Amino acid sequence: YYRIDYQWYLKNTSQDSITYYNGNVYASDTGGVADIGYFEALPNFPTNITQVPFALIDSGLNLSHPEFANLSIIGNNADMSDTTGHGTCVSGVILAKRNGIGVHGMLPNVSSVIFAKVSYRGIDEMSAAILWCVANNAKIINLAWGTAENNVGLENAIQYAQDNGVIIVTAAPNADQDIDVSPDYPASWHFDN
Repeated sequence: YYRIDYQWYLKNTSQDSITYYNGNVYASDTGGVADIGYFEALPNFPTNITQVPFALIDSGLNLSHPEFANLSIIGNNADMSDTTGHGTCVSGVILAKRNGIGVHGMLPNVSSVIFAKVSYRGIDEMSAAILWCVANNAKIINLAWGTAENNVGLENAIQYAQDNGVIIVTAAPNADQDIDVSPDYPASWHFDN
């Protein structure tokens, strides 16, 4: 089950995508050319992905949400409540179960996650969260965040993650923007990880 209005890129049958921004609804990708081939690739997904230590850095997580029932969490904060809803949304895209409710998660069988709750207030906080995830044995970190500031502390944290074999999945960002011309970090850095 997937939501064709929210997850049009999973199985594109020439439908327009829908973009939600600041409470407004916009059509984009008219004629539906964007398709990541998810369903075609699904039979080839590794079955042991649930065993890879996976981390999210975001605004928190609504632990009472039914999509996260029985999810084991290693958190950096005693209060993991979601301050903006962003962390719950991103976590749902990644971790939601395939249960016919809501969206279709990319990794629905992950049973535990390392979660660094941040306020998005500063680059130092984000850098510290990356270091904390690496220290807690994360091998993949989802970082749905970016900044225009080319910050050496953040760059060092990404380098440290790379040196420790950690893959960072980062925002690229959510705007019609060529990040080679108008950089957004960490996506604009050319790290191997």
